[in-house]
Amino acid sequence: MDLVHGIQSFLLVIIVNFICRSKIFAILFQFLFLSLLPVESLPADQANTAQVLAAAQEAGLSDEEINKTLAYGYDVRINTDNALELLNILTDARKQGFSVDPLFGKIDEGLAKRVSFEILKAVLRKKVRDYQFILGLYSKNHFHISKDVFPSLQRTADSIDLGLEYTELQLLFEGISDVPVDMYTVAANNMAWHTK
Repeated sequence: MDLVHGIQSFLLVIIVNFICRSKIFAILFQFLFLSLLPVESLPADQANTAQVLAAAQEAGLSDEEINKTLAYGYDVRINTDNALELLNILTDARKQGFSVDPLFGKIDEGLAKRVSFEILKAVLRKKVRDYQFILGLYSKNHFHISKDVFPSLQRTADSIDLGLEYTELQLLFEGISDVPVDMYTVAANNMAWHTK
């Protein structure tokens, strides 16, 4: 049965690639076909792809965000497996409520600078850790964590890119109390610019 599904999938890939002029449309059509098959009946790599796509959709990534990530698989420095790894990182960020737009910015910047995939992956994971750290600081200061807080949280995390250390941010949050969330963002970014 697995052999039959494997042959069907292979033939479909060949037909779609032949018919479709757009690589993006071809890959999306293939993923759509794969998502309609039961995961157990797919070969291991296709089953993994179907699971990664399902997790991304469940986390709330839009079709546009998923398609953009898969399109990175056509870059000469990133293969399809790497694109799926990027999708896993973005899925994890979205599950935690973070916007993935800054992460896409990092991917585009990394590809433009021709950094290795391992470095790119490490940068993205660090950015998510930075968001988690700031979220922890916000929680300690008893802010109600809602979607309204996340843009400010991400701007505060940008101060880490500008050179602030976690310990400096922690001291800043401990030194200022009873102010709106945006004030922490302004203070962190001012502090980062003055320590440059």
